[in-house]
Amino acid sequence: TPNVRSQVEPVAVEKGEADPTDGMGNRNLRGAGGPDGFGYMWIDSDEAGGPAFVWNDISATGTLLTGLSDDNFVGPVSLGFSFPFYENVYDQIYVSSNGFLSFGSGNSSLSNQNIPSSTTPNNLIAWCWDDLHGAGPASAVYYKNMGNYWVIQFTNYNEYPSSSAGRITAQVHLYQNGNIMLYYNSIVGGFDITSATVGIENSTGTIATNINYNSAYLHDGLAVWIGVPVPSFITSVVPASGQVAPGSSVNVTATFTSDDENFPVGTHTAELELNTNDLANEIVMIPATMVVYNPGMITGTVTAFTVPLLPQVHTVPPPMRMVTTASLSMQVPTP
Repeated sequence: TPNVRSQVEPVAVEKGEADPTDGMGNRNLRGAGGPDGFGYMWIDSDEAGGPAFVWNDISATGTLLTGLSDDNFVGPVSLGFSFPFYENVYDQIYVSSNGFLSFGSGNSSLSNQNIPSSTTPNNLIAWCWDDLHGAGPASAVYYKNMGNYWVIQFTNYNEYPSSSAGRITAQVHLYQNGNIMLYYNSIVGGFDITSATVGIENSTGTIATNINYNSAYLHDGLAVWIGVPVPSFITSVVPASGQVAPGSSVNVTATFTSDDENFPVGTHTAELELNTNDLANEIVMIPATMVVYNPGMITGTVTAFTVPLLPQVHTVPPPMRMVTTASLSMQVPTP
């Protein structure tokens, strides 16, 4: 069932005013969605196949981020590596007191939007965009470079006003490969979860992955992955499903495709997942290997050929978009 973006029109909310659209946003029908116009997809820990919730507290080892208060931002903060985000790459980030991170410039907007929206701020990661307060009595923010990813942790982070009992503890992880992880450890004290935007948006406000807008989505122990899926050289499997009679076999043809950008010269591996109604072998992972050579490494003209899939190794010369096929014969024993 596809998700449908909320059609609730956002309104400008003044400081201290209740948002009349709180709780009116359309709840996602599934814990996954996308791709957006750039290719980002998302999936959460409530969805089958989603990420596991894992909490690694950095309050004892991370750097304390100071300066956050009410409706302000801090930054730029160095990530320690280049992070690809939509059309650009960044090595610094700005931290808003109101539940989002931004690239290129800082912003402190308290009125969360139904993204994408050309209204600023743009170029952001909204982990819980709402009117929050960065200087609550128990609030603390830490960040840490973990090598191949960067973490920022919001501990006991207050909603507005700072005297409110509503607090959230959450982390945002930014990975060098462009993946984003959101972790929500605890939400306490009546924190208003019906009034937040969760998602990402590009620099012009024209493309976004809208995970949530003004609906009761966030909860304790929730993990969310956002990223652009790694392309597979297995571009089609025919037939993708069917029935095999006992003692019979069916040929399944997998098409492998190479290109310079995603599959340069070298060895590339993948797996095909075979799902069956055999209780002893419900899921079978079939390894596949593609070896890509330079055209000069082989002689003659290669067009297409068929080789056994188990184990599967075949060569494809770039830069041509060469398509080759491999056949798998599945044997089903007679009961």
